[in-house]
Amino acid sequence: MKPQQFTIPQQFMVGDIKIDTKAQLDRKYTRLLINAFVPYQEAMLAYLDELLVKHNPQLVEKQLGEVQKQDRKKSKVWEQTLLLLNQTDTSEHEKIIGRLQDLRDEENALHQPHMELLNKLEIETRSRAILQSKRKDIVQLLTVRQEMLEEGTWEKIGKKKRIA
Repeated sequence: MKPQQFTIPQQFMVGDIKIDTKAQLDRKYTRLLINAFVPYQEAMLAYLDELLVKHNPQLVEKQLGEVQKQDRKKSKVWEQTLLLLNQTDTSEHEKIIGRLQDLRDEENALHQPHMELLNKLEIETRSRAILQSKRKDIVQLLTVRQEMLEEGTWEKIGKKKRIA
């Protein structure tokens, strides 16, 4: 599902709002922006949910686990080959040393994907935390708006206070 594009309707633009003080303008403009956002709230929350699924650090942890598993296998094979070196005669040493070097090269080749996955894990974890925070803040904002509507204080935001 493609999220709806959110644009500020012309009636909510700042130039059209005539208010005496900047503080009142800020409050009223914020109220008008939130009101303009309300019809798009479900699309925005669905879009954030999609992004939360996309930025899943557990998927990266799984990939990282696979790379670490391969690294452990290479290390184990290297150790076994090293033991084999001690058990064979000198005519086989050159062949075994070549195999050890090949295994070390393979382990070194796994190092770069390992580091890239660690960086990606950090980015995905941070992205997910930010998205969760945004979603929580939007829901909280809409909840406060609804409570203020029920109290009857929402429409009073940005109006002049009457001095008796």
